[in-house]
Amino acid sequence: MTDASSFSQSSPCTPSTTLGVAFLDLDKDMSLFAGDASEEYQYEIYRYMRGAVCYNDPLRFEHPQESEADQPRRSPRKTAQHIRFDDPDPSTRRIPPAEIWRSFHPKTNLVWAHFILYKLLEHLEGNEPSNLSSTQIMRNVEASSEEKTQVARKAMKLYKVLERVAELLEPSALGKKDSVGSMKELAVLAMEERWLRVGDVAGA
Repeated sequence: MTDASSFSQSSPCTPSTTLGVAFLDLDKDMSLFAGDASEEYQYEIYRYMRGAVCYNDPLRFEHPQESEADQPRRSPRKTAQHIRFDDPDPSTRRIPPAEIWRSFHPKTNLVWAHFILYKLLEHLEGNEPSNLSSTQIMRNVEASSEEKTQVARKAMKLYKVLERVAELLEPSALGKKDSVGSMKELAVLAMEERWLRVGDVAGA
């Protein structure tokens, strides 16, 4: 769609000539990739970022074994416990080029958007609009009694949008060829679906 978003279709380990990329070389602290995601999901995010940077697939932390190549991958949000990518033999791990983190990899932004939305939905668990009364939904909103029903409907609609975006940002979805490739593509999709108006992103 644009030069930035189309980069995701190229080799993920090809350095970009894009200037002004804010980055941190995560390979300088390999312990980031060994954290237990059952304690803090953010550790999984580092592994997803590395998969996105090296393979354009958040769930691919290592070269898959032949017997595992065709097995479906499951997202942590659909399992009782987060996936943990173990790396028992560092000598067999594919080491990316030294400058790989300096390049622009648009899917890493999507991975972080997934993390933020994951935390938001986790915080709202049990308080979804469909589980609340109009009075409960309106407790922090100033509106007339006539507007209560309209606001409640809008809250439920917005929550469904968040759930749909969460599906698009699942690491298992981001690894597919037809996945959203960048935040810019996600914004375009949001406008096409009328989740956002042009004025919401104008100048961004």
